[in-house]
Amino acid sequence: MKHVIKCGLLAIVLVGHGTAVAQEDFSDYVARVADAQVREMESHAESGDPAAQVKYGEFILNSMSSESEQTKARKARQWYLRAADQAYLPAYFALADLAASGTLKPADDKEVFFWVYKAADAGNAEALYVAAGHMIEGIGTPVNEAASLTYLNKSAAQNYVHAHRTLGSMYYLGQFVEKDWAKSFDHFLAAAKLNDAQGQYMVGQFYYFGDVVPKDLAKAEMWTKKAADQNFQPALDFMNSQ
Repeated sequence: MKHVIKCGLLAIVLVGHGTAVAQEDFSDYVARVADAQVREMESHAESGDPAAQVKYGEFILNSMSSESEQTKARKARQWYLRAADQAYLPAYFALADLAASGTLKPADDKEVFFWVYKAADAGNAEALYVAAGHMIEGIGTPVNEAASLTYLNKSAAQNYVHAHRTLGSMYYLGQFVEKDWAKSFDHFLAAAKLNDAQGQYMVGQFYYFGDVVPKDLAKAEMWTKKAADQNFQPALDFMNSQ
């Protein structure tokens, strides 16, 4: 008959009249289980699963192994590239982040943009927004304001809040585009509905001053309070001044 007695962190297996035939420290057990999980993760990555490849690359990159950071980054990059070859979007972002980190070599804006552009070209809303920023600033690619506006609009069409907020500001200020407060209001309202504090504050301002939309103090207060509730300082200052 077999009995298991737990003593602290030790599990002692007794057979017959109490002869100890196996003894394993809990920390050894944890390490053994972890090794098995890593082997399973590597097996899935080797099978060609792009999600597993990115996950395994991230594991290598963030592991506590004695290898240098550069060595770990190089190994992770190989797994990211295998996933990118399958047009797996998270791999594009992982490669962009790695290029920006400067771990393998000095941060390379051109390589960052290359991978961001790949994700944007696949229609990803976040990548479209980030690529637009690169195009406006000329980071890793020549300045192209027209293309940047196209990308921002594509991102906003997917209701990406940062794109709506940026377009709202651009049309409000007439920056890179012709000033158009009607378009500005539309984008800020879209951002506000996505719980963006700046968008909520700006919508409140439009209603308070009656620009583009009819003056409506109730709506102005409602939207301004939503922004203030998120501790957006301009909204807090405006409410305190009333």
